[in-house]
Amino acid sequence: MADDDSSSSSSDDDAPISSRLNKINNNNRAQDNDSDSDSDSDDDVPINQLNIKTPTKNGNRNGNGNGKSNTNGTSNNKKMKMDDSDSDDDAPLIAKKHISSSNGNRNGNRNGNRNGNNSKKITRSMSMTSNSSSNSPIMSAKKSKKRKRFDDSSADDDSSSSDSDDDKPIFPPPAAKTKPPPKKKQRITSPRRSTSSRDPYYSSSSASSTPRKRKKANSSAPGYIGRECNPASSYKNKPSVIPLEPEKGALKWWEHEDDKVVSYSKSDDSKSKVKWHTLDHNGVVFAPEYIPHNIPMKYDGREIKLTPEQEEIATMYGVMLETDWVQKEKFKKNFMKEFQRILRDKRQEIQHQEIKDLDKCDFRAIYDWYQNKREEEKIKKKDPEYKKKIKLEKEEYDAKYGYALVDGVLEKVGNYKVEPPGLFRGRGEHPKMGMLKRRILPKHIILNIGEDTPIPPCPIPGHEWGGVIHDKTVTYIAKWIENINGQHKFVYLGASSRFKGQNDRNKYEKARVLKTKIKKIRKDYTTKLTSKNTMTKQLATAVWMIDILSIRVGNEKDTDEEADTVGVCSLRKEHITLVEPEEIDDDKNKNKNKNKKKKRKKKHSDDDDDSDSSSDDDDIPISEQNQTKKFVYKVTLDFLGKDSMRYHQTVKVTQQVYKNLRSFLAGKKDDMDIFEKIDPNKVNDYLRDQMEGLTAKVFRTHNASTTLEIELAKGYHPQIGKITTKSTLDEKKFFYDQCNMQVAILCNHQRSVSKTHGEQLQKIDQQIEDIKETIEELQEEYDIKTGKKSKRKKKKKKKDADTPTKKKREKSEEQLLAAIKKKKEQLRKKQLQKRGKEDNKEVALGTSKINYMDPRITVAWCKRLQVPIEKVFNKSLLDKFPWAMQSMSKYGF
Repeated sequence: MADDDSSSSSSDDDAPISSRLNKINNNNRAQDNDSDSDSDSDDDVPINQLNIKTPTKNGNRNGNGNGKSNTNGTSNNKKMKMDDSDSDDDAPLIAKKHISSSNGNRNGNRNGNRNGNNSKKITRSMSMTSNSSSNSPIMSAKKSKKRKRFDDSSADDDSSSSDSDDDKPIFPPPAAKTKPPPKKKQRITSPRRSTSSRDPYYSSSSASSTPRKRKKANSSAPGYIGRECNPASSYKNKPSVIPLEPEKGALKWWEHEDDKVVSYSKSDDSKSKVKWHTLDHNGVVFAPEYIPHNIPMKYDGREIKLTPEQEEIATMYGVMLETDWVQKEKFKKNFMKEFQRILRDKRQEIQHQEIKDLDKCDFRAIYDWYQNKREEEKIKKKDPEYKKKIKLEKEEYDAKYGYALVDGVLEKVGNYKVEPPGLFRGRGEHPKMGMLKRRILPKHIILNIGEDTPIPPCPIPGHEWGGVIHDKTVTYIAKWIENINGQHKFVYLGASSRFKGQNDRNKYEKARVLKTKIKKIRKDYTTKLTSKNTMTKQLATAVWMIDILSIRVGNEKDTDEEADTVGVCSLRKEHITLVEPEEIDDDKNKNKNKNKKKKRKKKHSDDDDDSDSSSDDDDIPISEQNQTKKFVYKVTLDFLGKDSMRYHQTVKVTQQVYKNLRSFLAGKKDDMDIFEKIDPNKVNDYLRDQMEGLTAKVFRTHNASTTLEIELAKGYHPQIGKITTKSTLDEKKFFYDQCNMQVAILCNHQRSVSKTHGEQLQKIDQQIEDIKETIEELQEEYDIKTGKKSKRKKKKKKKDADTPTKKKREKSEEQLLAAIKKKKEQLRKKQLQKRGKEDNKEVALGTSKINYMDPRITVAWCKRLQVPIEKVFNKSLLDKFPWAMQSMSKYGF
């Protein structure tokens, strides 16, 4: 199949567009029916066979001294324009720069010299013609779900204006540079209207009718994948993997920082900033090889024998039988495609063409085997010797792979284990759930390490690392591309590392700078809410929602590739409902109206009878009557936010924002965008004009931190009263969690209710009742002791003769009072614990602590109220924010 495809694609360049489109459609239909079409993917080709450029002394990136490409079947990349409709995500990481625009050239590595002679004769005009002709049919053949813009009149107009290059000249001006293909699959979106020339912030070039593309990568930048990635075979390997030894002690970089001074510079966010000078590490750890268990599955009641590869995928599904995932149709459909692909793979010793229906597949035996294995493991872990053995193994791995040597300082690595193969789940209703995450091998891994440092030996015999780079502007030590979404995965240093700490502090410092400029920014976009320019008005309304409601900016997504999650810029009409304005009559308005009426009566009354007979409302003109009335304007937002978390709130808006939203919704269908004239880039461009380095996400950090500071400053809660240093520790902790909850609600940090939530509440209720009974008994005993009550006889409970009776030791008055006081404290603690669980059952408090609230606010509050920081921050947060612990008790955000 691969050979046929490659030969046909190269010969079709001279064919008319219409015939090529028919052939493409026929091929697509044939590929849908052919289950073996994906078996010869580029992902299965080892990186060491994909033309990795070996560095030479003269710096020639092709390594052949004459500057010509040494790839068989490809022409010079500088003369070829890459096809914008194709993506290189499925190609191995090293080969991405060398993928040609022609289909025949893409398969050059697999076909050897088959097309080599023909490709060398390709001229510039032919390549440009091929590019322009291939864009429109291929993009029209690969249709994805599109959201409609307000100006999308018909399907024909939409397809012709969004991605077609037919209206463009075949030969572009000589000065125009050809763009490389985007790093991700091109997402087809409905066209946006061109930017109005009246807008003062954006040039017309930023509002193209075609989908937005990624900026061209700088090929001279360090770590650029097509230039500086070198083969691992040209490097010296370490003799073995041993724990790294630091050259100097840990740096406390934060000791020289002054929290009283807001310190942020744009250079802190620069991507070209050098992060390190020397870097050494021992690589990553791969998932263990699959060990077959030989437990058969059944199909239509008949046992099926599987190969180890087939059994591994069947086991992935079988162990999930009692989860909610296997109840989802999309998950089952995607899994069955993956399962059928390997069942019919001709490279497998055993093939099963007859397996077509998932409902006839029975994985129960595999599920039972897995449950028995888990129970055995639980029993083993009860053995102290077994637990000690596991602990020693983990410590050994941590010592070898858990640390990196950065500029002579030992820094902890975040997670050095590569994720194992499995079935993709995703967040929410992800369209790719159930697809197979392939096993990551050393050939997929790119190491980032110091130039003069030996690379770690490959942990799997017979394999080799995919490549080596020396990029000092990034902080990861390894990366690879996962096969589901074609995204990069990185191995970073831990949260306690210098890089992470400095990045976190810079993030909060930027938010502190925003606090000093927020009034000016709000005044600017408030004046633009009444602009006559529709785009400016939409921009101001979107920024208002980002600032006041703390909603994410939102990027467009292809719903075939990702879950349909949205933000402000991607909101559609179906996500918003305008609530009818409500009139309010507060005391202030009533008093104002009365004063106006009295003045008018004194001014216009000539005689008492006439003034008494006239109504109060008649004395005030109609225009002023409307002005005295006050309304509350609300809108209901209902959409899926990040991680498919539902945002469903009715929020107050200003009268002008309400009017703007009403005008934006007028005449639109439910699936049309509300803000069709703007996008996240325009929003961030506007914000950068207001403040250096400002983006939409800074508002969430600013709002979360200021909200926490305001809530803590109140120092009062109806449940516990005023919070002082004399309050109990449980009351202080409860108060802090309530303040944290307000931040989580603002940022829409939600979680699903625990399945054991009801049981936990019942358990707490029982504990509360037991404590109350104990208090009553102690109080009665104390009253008898002090003579307030006479001793009464209690009915003796029948006990077994064998059970020995314990003599109850008599307590003194002081001991009884102390016991009563202790039990009351326990009762208060349980009551607050129950209230906290009820309030926070659907709220995630941890997310805002980790990412949004300035930790120095919390540290300063703990110092003021004499609260141990360990009661508020867990161990991972203490490791993440060591730089915040020096904060003074009077710290102000």
